[in-house]
Amino acid sequence: MKIKKKTMIIAVATILIVGISFGVIHHQKVEAERIAQEEQDAKLKEEKEALDITKKAIDEAYKTRNEKDIKTAEAAISKLNDNQKKDKVSLTDKLTELTKLLNQLNDVNKQLSKTEKSKSQADIDATQQLIDKLTDDYLKKDKDTAQKKLDEIKTQLSTEKEQAEKAKKEALVTQESNEDATQAETFQPTQPQYQEQPEPAYTLPVENGTSAPTYPPSTTDGGASNSNAVQDAVNNTPTPPSQDLDTTGTNGPNGWEIEGGW
Repeated sequence: MKIKKKTMIIAVATILIVGISFGVIHHQKVEAERIAQEEQDAKLKEEKEALDITKKAIDEAYKTRNEKDIKTAEAAISKLNDNQKKDKVSLTDKLTELTKLLNQLNDVNKQLSKTEKSKSQADIDATQQLIDKLTDDYLKKDKDTAQKKLDEIKTQLSTEKEQAEKAKKEALVTQESNEDATQAETFQPTQPQYQEQPEPAYTLPVENGTSAPTYPPSTTDGGASNSNAVQDAVNNTPTPPSQDLDTTGTNGPNGWEIEGGW
């Protein structure tokens, strides 16, 4: 009886020891699992917070278009771990697209500024081509604004061209009027040139073989001088000698018919 009782005590003790051991082991296992789960939860929480921060940073970059905010978003993306690889690729593509769109818009604005200065048709066409490429909804307002500015430049250029053509036509009309006026002032009608014919010289009758002086005709120019010359010639005419003349006139000088003599 004593042996049997002793064996039972040993068996109970063994069972208790084993039970306690299993209890301890189970507790440790549960504790380890709990700790692991807490660590996993903390890690997931950290990843979620990092992802939220990255998304907010990208949204801010899209909103402000500021280079500083774009750099902040890039830094946030780089902090995502390997477990967030899918999100990391997606957010990187989104930020890359933002950079692409902003570069596209920047090209439009640069070309638009150039066109505002040059107002050339070539620059207008180049600007229009760039504006037409702004197809993303994110740039819809920017596209409308750029198109409005370009249309204003087109209108201004058209107005200036019309004014220039009008001024050119007016200047041409003025020039033609001035030329006509100048021609009218300088035009002198051709007057027929009349030349006064000299009067035939008058010769006194010749008597006794003596020739009478010939009187030059008077002219308009130097009339006084010619008149004096004629008077001198008359004064110097010799007096015809007193003689009987043929009253018949047949023997008269130059065949003149004389009645009654001198």
